[in-house]
Amino acid sequence: MKNFILFIALLIGASLHAQESISIRDAVLGLRDKYRPDNLRNLQWIKGMDAFSQTEKTDSGWIITLTEVPSFKKNLVTTLKKINEAGKFTGKEALTSIPPITWINADAFEFSKGLQRYQFTRINNNVLLVATTPADAEHLETASNGSIAYVKDKIIHIETKAGQKWTVGNPLMTNGQSVHRNEFGIEKGLFWSPNGRFLAYYAMDESPVADYPVPNWSTTPATVQQVKYPMAGQPSHRVSLLVVDASTGKEIRVQTGEPDEHYLTNISWDPSEKFVYIFELNREQNHQKLNQYEAADGKFIRTLLEEKDEKYSEPLHEIHFVPHGKGQFIRLSRQDGYSHCYLHDAAGKLIKQLTKGPWEVLSFIGFDATGKHFYITDNQGDYLSTFAHKVSLDGKMSATKLPSGTHAIQFSQSGKYLIDQFNSMKDPMVVSVLDLNGKVLKELLRSADKLANVKTANVQLLKLKSADGKFELPAKLMLPANFDSTKKYPVIVYLYGGPHLQLLKNSYPASGNLWYDYMTQQGFIVFSMENRGAANRGKDFEQATFRQLGSAEMADQLQGVAYLKSLPYIDTTKMGVHGWSFGGFMTTSLMTRFPGTFQVGVAGGPVINWEWYEVMYTERYMDSPKENPEGYKANNLINYVKNLQGDLLMIHGTQDDVVVWQHSLNYLKKSVEEGKQVDYYVYPGHAHNVTGPDRVHLMDKISKYFIEKLK
Repeated sequence: MKNFILFIALLIGASLHAQESISIRDAVLGLRDKYRPDNLRNLQWIKGMDAFSQTEKTDSGWIITLTEVPSFKKNLVTTLKKINEAGKFTGKEALTSIPPITWINADAFEFSKGLQRYQFTRINNNVLLVATTPADAEHLETASNGSIAYVKDKIIHIETKAGQKWTVGNPLMTNGQSVHRNEFGIEKGLFWSPNGRFLAYYAMDESPVADYPVPNWSTTPATVQQVKYPMAGQPSHRVSLLVVDASTGKEIRVQTGEPDEHYLTNISWDPSEKFVYIFELNREQNHQKLNQYEAADGKFIRTLLEEKDEKYSEPLHEIHFVPHGKGQFIRLSRQDGYSHCYLHDAAGKLIKQLTKGPWEVLSFIGFDATGKHFYITDNQGDYLSTFAHKVSLDGKMSATKLPSGTHAIQFSQSGKYLIDQFNSMKDPMVVSVLDLNGKVLKELLRSADKLANVKTANVQLLKLKSADGKFELPAKLMLPANFDSTKKYPVIVYLYGGPHLQLLKNSYPASGNLWYDYMTQQGFIVFSMENRGAANRGKDFEQATFRQLGSAEMADQLQGVAYLKSLPYIDTTKMGVHGWSFGGFMTTSLMTRFPGTFQVGVAGGPVINWEWYEVMYTERYMDSPKENPEGYKANNLINYVKNLQGDLLMIHGTQDDVVVWQHSLNYLKKSVEEGKQVDYYVYPGHAHNVTGPDRVHLMDKISKYFIEKLK
């Protein structure tokens, strides 16, 4: 009898353990610590070798190992102790673990320690100080020859490998930083030529742009920071590209010409360093040109190719020169409706379209050692997944077979092998070395599922139809772990809906966000669906929203609502909707343009009137307010405040310089005029997204609002 009671107790204990709940803190931060899948540190191929390195922690301390492929013979490169001894890092200055490293060649790697950058040579265990940057330096870029450039107080500082130091840049301009508000694939403002002979940099004149006040409530009295925020239809900033000869410090302006208000995007250098290339786009964003300029004097040489679109044309990638290809280059374009690779000769003439099909090339990784093949990531066969392929210059693709999911791929320089860091809805992390056919040569790591004993949602993948019937729309339905089909459940629809974001992916965790799991624990069903306008589905799918941001997106989301209402276990009187940024716009739109559909909405950082949003983004999708007054009017949510039914919580960061505070404040003003009650909450000191520990507070606020209003 005692044994039986013990057996029952063990079963109950195991059951309770299997039903561990997620706290709101873990719902927000758990994937960074408690529930983070295991992975390998500093895992990378070594240049010039079919061998990879990684950082490992042993009983005797941190080490770096080198593993040869295909033998998988492992060798010791060095230890943390040897790095500290060689660099004379002692006491408080000593490294406590091995930092991220970057291999320069087969014998040496670089690493950073504070403001210093060091080079470690493994043959003699030597550590050499390569560069030191000031504490307030920004946007550091290192050339292939070891020269560096960085920005300090809007001025660009250059330190060459030979010891020369130059400062360049007009202090009245914004120099060396990302421009055009990070649109068009722009992520930085400093561009070294392949061998470090020249540095190209952006210079941005923001004087034509009106000042916009961003209040700072942390000072006494409160102060105001004036930022330059170009709104749709208003003057934009003017951007130039300058080139500096690193050996002399001489700089010249690239002669991009008129008009001033156009976009200079995706800067490339040719291998000889003689020419610099720019994808230039008109303000209307329907006509792009690839222009070639002389590096030495900035003179325009020729337009290599042009691309026009009746809606919009958006360059997102620089060109990639074929090694030893006599000026041949590869570009990514959506000219056939999907993002694909095209091979051109030095004059811009099309040689061949290298990839083709109803799928998208997501990124260009690089060439193999022969220069006859290159690597891409793509979503061929499954738009929820990320795959990788090797492509030859004649357009033949490797038959690499990878499981559906999300793959982070590193190809060896020889092109024979690849490291695959893979996760999916079912797999937290699997790290393997594969051959080009996708055959696993060695599994390096398989992470335990740290959510295995957690009461997560029962996730169902769905495929619905867009409102026009032309497209398949993926969706996730997330049911409580203890779901009972005979009961009625309140539902929360989480959405984004805008371009350049794919909300649903075949990745870990299955829900996509532990907050969804948390809300299912509170007794909700959570639903999320991709609508037309979202990323990585081709041009027609994305451009369906042109000149009417919000309209097609809402029509699709209402298809999802119709599906939910068809389910017998959905309480159609208790439906909520939540989203942030474009999702905040969508939430507010659905609450007021289709009143009564949802009883509760939470809109974070919402766009309310597209005339108050930035030029580059808005005019691409909406044209200017002058060109498209009806489109702006139809999607201006101020016009629909009077229709508001149910409970709406609006949230905004007081330092938001992306969707400026004016949006929600003007919405509140109109709600007062219309006699409509809106709940409102602000996060002082936060910009567009509430980050850090405060995000736990934010998600707790949102969760409790839904629980209070819908349970």
